[in-house]
Amino acid sequence: MTGSGVGYDPVIDGQRYTFGVSGKLYKSNVLLYDHQTESLWSQLVRKSVTGSMTSTSLKTVPLLDTTWENWKGKHPDTLVLSTDTGYDRAYSRDPYRVRAERVLGVQTGGEGLVKAYPFEELKKVNRFPLKDHLGDQELLIFFDEDSQTAWVTTPTGRPVD
Repeated sequence: MTGSGVGYDPVIDGQRYTFGVSGKLYKSNVLLYDHQTESLWSQLVRKSVTGSMTSTSLKTVPLLDTTWENWKGKHPDTLVLSTDTGYDRAYSRDPYRVRAERVLGVQTGGEGLVKAYPFEELKKVNRFPLKDHLGDQELLIFFDEDSQTAWVTTPTGRPVD
């Protein structure tokens, strides 16, 4: 419903967990559940909010939101799930579609500092990478208007959450 996306490392304390969508919401954001303990996990606060895993945090991993054409061009061996599920559903329609401005959200690790770069503003930049700072972390911001893809790295090329 917020149109946000985040990637999490499924390994917690050496054990791999698998997650699903609970169908429940918290502050207009989906609550996930893990199949192993059935604890509920908030995407918004990045931790479990109920169950035996309560207060356990999830580690984020960099996530790239891009077009299928762009992704498939760079990763031609990628497979996707079929929409031929045997159920009569409008999979191409987003039931939570809301009007929101797209932004590249950046968060620095231990400091918990966050910053948003609106796509509409990134479209105005003439040359990338755009250099910026978040706390004491130097950032390089990239944007490709054709694929509507934005990402951020450190000066050494390491992706930033």
